[in-house]
Amino acid sequence: MFDLVVEMSNAILGIEQRHIDRLIAAGVPEHVVAGDEGLHQWGIMRVQPEGKYGFVPDPEDGKEAYISFSRHRGGVSDLIAWHPASPANWRWRIGDEPLLNLDNLERRWPGEGPLKIHATPLDFLRGGAEGVVILDWSASRDIRRLAMEDAIVGPKAAIDRLDSMLRAPVRMPRFQRTEAPRAAA
Repeated sequence: MFDLVVEMSNAILGIEQRHIDRLIAAGVPEHVVAGDEGLHQWGIMRVQPEGKYGFVPDPEDGKEAYISFSRHRGGVSDLIAWHPASPANWRWRIGDEPLLNLDNLERRWPGEGPLKIHATPLDFLRGGAEGVVILDWSASRDIRRLAMEDAIVGPKAAIDRLDSMLRAPVRMPRFQRTEAPRAAA
């Protein structure tokens, strides 16, 4: 078994100046690159693909990847490997998180303003590490939670796809009504 917190810590320790420079050149705000308030949103790790969508750390022979940390309920719930040259191609360490930054969604208050949807982990960092990235569009139950938001903003393709999903009919269960037990006289 592996420890995501240890892997996240190792990824943070893998950051070099050239990685910082690349993100800044890609439009990521310096406070996000630096780890705003000590909360790092990214790191660097050498990885190998595993299966269709997964990855495993491979410090010896792996390819260098940027790692985004998905947080849920205050802890690290998954690691997402990607590269600035192709940020729309990512891989999960575990694969259980349909949304990058689920904590952001769960901490929101009504009237807080529109929820930001980003197309890629790089766009998420560019956007100040606020909002979410839909990593798994097949996770309809989790995506339906977004219907509770007052407003959502994001790239046209993502908004159109989300709009279509949220408007789709919902499967309803069969309901059975029973009589309440009668009180003894």
